[in-house]
Amino acid sequence: MKNAFIKMENVNVILIDWSLGARVPYYVAAAVNSELVGAQGANLYYTIKDKLGIMEKDLHVIGFSLGAHVAGFFGKRMQQIRGTRPGRITDPASPLFEDYGGEVHLYKDDADFVDVIHTNADLLIYGGVGIAVPVGHVDYFPNGGKRQPGCGSTLKGALLDIFKGERERACNHERAVHLFTDTILNPDSCQYIGYPCSNYSDFELGKCLSCDASSCGQMGYRPKGSGVYYLMTKPKEPFCADVGKLHVRYPSAIKKSFGSMILTLFGANGDKENITLSQKDEKLSPGAEKLLALPINDVFKPLSKVTALYLKYNGWFTKGAETFGLASVTITSSNGDYIFKTCEDIILKDNEYQELKQTTGTC
Repeated sequence: MKNAFIKMENVNVILIDWSLGARVPYYVAAAVNSELVGAQGANLYYTIKDKLGIMEKDLHVIGFSLGAHVAGFFGKRMQQIRGTRPGRITDPASPLFEDYGGEVHLYKDDADFVDVIHTNADLLIYGGVGIAVPVGHVDYFPNGGKRQPGCGSTLKGALLDIFKGERERACNHERAVHLFTDTILNPDSCQYIGYPCSNYSDFELGKCLSCDASSCGQMGYRPKGSGVYYLMTKPKEPFCADVGKLHVRYPSAIKKSFGSMILTLFGANGDKENITLSQKDEKLSPGAEKLLALPINDVFKPLSKVTALYLKYNGWFTKGAETFGLASVTITSSNGDYIFKTCEDIILKDNEYQELKQTTGTC
């Protein structure tokens, strides 16, 4: 990230190495030390300010994991010393802090503007070490903010990440750093657009994909918006993705069933992606429609084919029909352009893949 700033901006970057104060396995001590390090950082800033006249509004403090709380204490200490605060603080972490007030963790009062990227806010037993609640002027939750596509979620790996930053074990937690760095290096190629929504489940169901320049947010170095935003990313670099819509309609003239429906998207480059429309015991109703938010990743550029698979449910008391069907499947980008469209009723037999044919006309 430091190199990205120097490459793209005319700025001075100061790195704070407090690794000796944040050593595994002494997390409690590291959490306490974060307050001391933050206070020392504030003292250093005022020493530089008195020599060079640097303005608080031009001070951007960035912290990762416990470093975010160092940034919070940095801002608190500045207010204690001279009643001022940084122009901006970015990012958070959670264990030992989340259930306490803003006086002991990063909070929006610590700077004129606090933006937070949540990428690992799951429970600790599932490997989560991020903070789950909004604490900034704007909080972004990529992919729901708990687990990131392309990452594992082991407890051991998450805890080791706090102290060592080991990439293979640190994937979910460290993803926030890579996302933010990408917005520094590639400001024009792709924008991380955030959508306001009551929760991520509704966002996944495509209920919150309509917003404009005044209501959408933008995550990263050049942020926009206030409040909570959700977005989706790709599982690998480049992570930035347009969020499209998948709209599926089942035939009206067909018997209800129980089972799973799976679409497989095949890219011209050999990639493929499975999209589960229903779980194995879910009711499939005639004429029903399903809308899902979908990250438009590399598999869509372009699509070579789309297949559908129906798997009937075989339960003790409920069984699915031998066949079910699809009436239409459309995939559109965020601006409404069709990526894939089929409008022909097809019958799917249990456990048999069937390729869907593109429709060129109007559904």
